Amino acid sequence: MRLYNGTQVVSVTGRFRLVIAIALVGLPVQAEITLAGRVIDETGEGVGDARITLHADTFSTSATSDPTGAFSATLPGPGHYLAYVERDGFFPLKDSPVDVAEDTREIHLSLNHVREEFTRVKVSASTSAVDVDDTAAGQKLTGIEIMDMPYTPTRDLRAALPLLPGVIEDPSGGLHFDGGLESQTLYLLDGFDISDPLTGKLDTTISVESVRTVDWISGRYSAEFGKGSGGALQLHTDMGDDPWRYSATNFLPGFDTRLGLHVGTFAPRANLSGPIKRGRAWFSEHADLDYSRPVVPGLPANQNTSQIVLGSNILRAQADLTPSNILFADFLVNYELAPQYGLDVLDPVSTTIDQHSHTYFFSVKDQIYVTRGTLLEIGFAGDANFLRRIPQGDAFYDITPAGRSGNYYIDSTQKSGRSQALANVFLPSFEAWGHHQFKTGVDVDHLNYNQDFVRTGIDAFDSAGDLLRQTTFMGSGVVSQGNYEASWYLVDEWKVRPDVVVETGVREDWDDLLRRWAPSPRVATSWAPLGSKDTKISAGYAIMRDATPLILFTRPRDQYSIDTYYNPDGTIAEGPITTMFEITNRNLKFPEYRTWTLGLEQHLPKKILLGVNGISKHGGDGLSYTPSTLVPVDSMMIYQLGNLRHDSYDAATVSVRQRFGEQ
Repeated sequence: MRLYNGTQVVSVTGRFRLVIAIALVGLPVQAEITLAGRVIDETGEGVGDARITLHADTFSTSATSDPTGAFSATLPGPGHYLAYVERDGFFPLKDSPVDVAEDTREIHLSLNHVREEFTRVKVSASTSAVDVDDTAAGQKLTGIEIMDMPYTPTRDLRAALPLLPGVIEDPSGGLHFDGGLESQTLYLLDGFDISDPLTGKLDTTISVESVRTVDWISGRYSAEFGKGSGGALQLHTDMGDDPWRYSATNFLPGFDTRLGLHVGTFAPRANLSGPIKRGRAWFSEHADLDYSRPVVPGLPANQNTSQIVLGSNILRAQADLTPSNILFADFLVNYELAPQYGLDVLDPVSTTIDQHSHTYFFSVKDQIYVTRGTLLEIGFAGDANFLRRIPQGDAFYDITPAGRSGNYYIDSTQKSGRSQALANVFLPSFEAWGHHQFKTGVDVDHLNYNQDFVRTGIDAFDSAGDLLRQTTFMGSGVVSQGNYEASWYLVDEWKVRPDVVVETGVREDWDDLLRRWAPSPRVATSWAPLGSKDTKISAGYAIMRDATPLILFTRPRDQYSIDTYYNPDGTIAEGPITTMFEITNRNLKFPEYRTWTLGLEQHLPKKILLGVNGISKHGGDGLSYTPSTLVPVDSMMIYQLGNLRHDSYDAATVSVRQRFGEQ
């Protein structure tokens, strides 16, 4: 027996040899078909990292979509196949029929986001196998989990973040990601930086109903993300689709009877989403209002209550200009009005401030599907922040063991903003000792900050009423500070074989305040032992940088303090001592953090997911002010900005996660 070009020819003798050969040559030979496809969501946006399985009878093949949603699969020939598609955060597409003809070259498979529904639908969210293509160490919360899991207050997205393993909230409300400061994490809203331009913290209020997913990646993550040794927190907001959806929450106020019957709290939330033009354009609108009138027992009548009004609104829209060109836009507003802010049993009305603030944020992003496997993403965003604090008078602020009196010592106006432009390119994948997927991009930011501070003074007294210390302020409180930031990155996701993925990348960040470039090389790998669908081992090494906080560079031009210490008889014990901040080092460097990570992900029976992650992070050259030894400490204290901060953080996290019921 011989085999020629897929046709089996059997050697026989006699006159039937030629007849059999001619008959066999005439049989049709079924050729393999390379089928291209794309996974999209309900609005036509590509879904990356989706896992696709095509099967029929005894045949089965799998593929993973690239960042544009594209994938390819080799089939034995035309016929009827069933497609199974799954991706975290989406309802799985189960056994969807796919008819492949000889001239079929591309198919589209659509996934629907997991979202809160008020109708009963027997569809379960995906509980898929481990994703070996995902090398990052991270945690995820879906919008439904944020709505369903207990935390207080439920209207505050910040309060939900400690639900993520590795995120700790301190007693003052500050968030710490992997042991870092709150300013050492990059905060992204639909791909754009929303951290406070002055402090780098997350001060923006976002409706919990507007959030589709919260993704926190840390330790080992793509070079696409920088400016945060504590990781990157990505907030993905909801988008409408063709059905109209609406909801309203907490529209009944809470009443208080302590000062007669009055509204004590009122925190309504309203949500609306749907089509602008069916099949082409959609929007989602989420509005929050939070009114409270706290009552402080122990203070005199008519001086024991204040009011706080908080508002937030986020509007998002998407338009499919063409099947290969999708335009996104976001607009976010925060508002706060708080007269007599800070009222407390130890802080009477005279020591409070009238506080008003607002934030405006907008972004526009265009995704262009250039050719198969190539996606261009360009975007621009800007935000403007305003904060006004007005004390009740200009008397000194008095501090005693029994409480405070006088007037608060700061009268301030602060304005800040950020303009940012980005461009990302997802390049076509190719084969070279495995499968390669490249991504590259650039980011340019301009930050600005302006302040006008007027400070009076602070007197500290002992229990007998004797003055212990007096602090006054001199100099101008008018400060302007700006900064330009630029970065570029290149990432290669190399799939060595189906069960081994290695991601390498390099990032360069430039900062106008530091006047230098800083590289951030990174490598991460994941491995599914013996092709396991239930076990994944990941590891990585990364050098990471922090964004430069503007607040450090405004201090030298702000007002400086003068402290005088007194004896009980009123004579001067020490001082006056002038405290000033200076920046004389013109060779400041970017802080550098070196991080090693190791992780295990194991699927157990009964929908239990076990996660074990270890991280060792050591940082040097951190920016901080330290006392100078070149001046006498009895008359002046000067603090110099330098690269003298060092941090070490080692942790192991064990998490067990189980999904109950359909959600």
